[in-house]
Amino acid sequence: MAYKRTRSLTGKDNVFYRVSKTLEGCLSPLKLGDIVGEGSTARVWELVDETGKPTNKVVKYPATLREYILTLEAYKCDKALPLTYFPRFCAAGSTKDGYLFMPRASGNLQGAKSITGSEVTGLFVMLNRLHECGIIHNDVHLGNVMRLMGNASLVFGDFGYSQYFPPNKRDTPEFQTLKEKDKRLLLKHLGNVFNVPANLAAVKANDVFHNTADLNIVTQDEGQYPRVVTLQECLGPRYIAGSLPDSEKTVEVFDAETKESALLIAKYPITHNEYQITLAAHNCIKPDNTPPKFCLHKMGAKGFMVMGKPMQKLNSMVELTGEQANEIIEMLNKLHGCGVIHGELRADNIAMMQGGRFFLVNYEKAQFLSERQRMTLDGIAKMTRERRTMRSILELLFSVPETGKISPGAVFPRSSPYLFS
Repeated sequence: MAYKRTRSLTGKDNVFYRVSKTLEGCLSPLKLGDIVGEGSTARVWELVDETGKPTNKVVKYPATLREYILTLEAYKCDKALPLTYFPRFCAAGSTKDGYLFMPRASGNLQGAKSITGSEVTGLFVMLNRLHECGIIHNDVHLGNVMRLMGNASLVFGDFGYSQYFPPNKRDTPEFQTLKEKDKRLLLKHLGNVFNVPANLAAVKANDVFHNTADLNIVTQDEGQYPRVVTLQECLGPRYIAGSLPDSEKTVEVFDAETKESALLIAKYPITHNEYQITLAAHNCIKPDNTPPKFCLHKMGAKGFMVMGKPMQKLNSMVELTGEQANEIIEMLNKLHGCGVIHGELRADNIAMMQGGRFFLVNYEKAQFLSERQRMTLDGIAKMTRERRTMRSILELLFSVPETGKISPGAVFPRSSPYLFS
């Protein structure tokens, strides 16, 4: 059985081929659709019916039986969820891994416009319930808090790093420490993104906490699915789209009245995963006052992303000051501290934005690492590799010393007008 996205994965990384070949009996009568999520170790596909219409289910591969059991126990702890939302597991042949079927989410809290006081309280009630069931999540962040399709409930997802403690181990210092860490991280992330106060007693049920990035995501419903829009609908009456000569996938945005540049660009197609990582990177660095905005265009989480227009790319600059070199290096370190691995460091992906600050663009191959993943050997290796690559780019392009401190007052002319052009 062949599927449309098989050609997008090649070589040993052709996970889709293995899934489509092994899952036929397990899926029937459903089929695999587009990839709607991708992490450092697994991918998530939407499931579509025989007509190609997305359903309210997704499948994750690879997943372990242990992750399935923890996910199932977590859903059982949430008394409000009907049985139809419970996950199920299919073993993948003779391997220890398998396919985890779960309800589909309409989005996560990282990209939500707002959250109510009752939802904030409900999240902590849900987390306490998990702890009462002996489950420590161990990877609490807003990207792992999902809003289910067809059900307004918020649930915790991704139990790959979770731990289960039997009743006789729940009074131990280890369990109590991990329990408090889960709560502390949830409160921290809610405060960073939605300005939820640290004193939860001050949160009222009818309070509304808005995302500090003011995302303006188009999420009007048609039935249970987000509304599909054109680029012009995404831009609204104030702007119109033009074109840029250097890229078919990027268009410049102009003021509809004056026809002057609005200092914005629109990219297409963008997956929701790429948008979320771009947004996380923007919130981390804050290179300008224009946070990315996402508008759905095709089912499967593909759409337009509108963001600030870069003023200049590194590969077009004729000189670089020591202060700018230090800013670029510090910018990458800060992104790593926020869990963002760019995955495609090149001179043309290092941009100076309109405010004069540097930022990495094009997060198509990027990954988000949780706090736990950043401490693993694999996470440390990825961050180290990118830091070395960045120093090498600066050295090749402007002869900036590859090691050691860089004097802020130094000026480094372009080494070659043709290199990386």
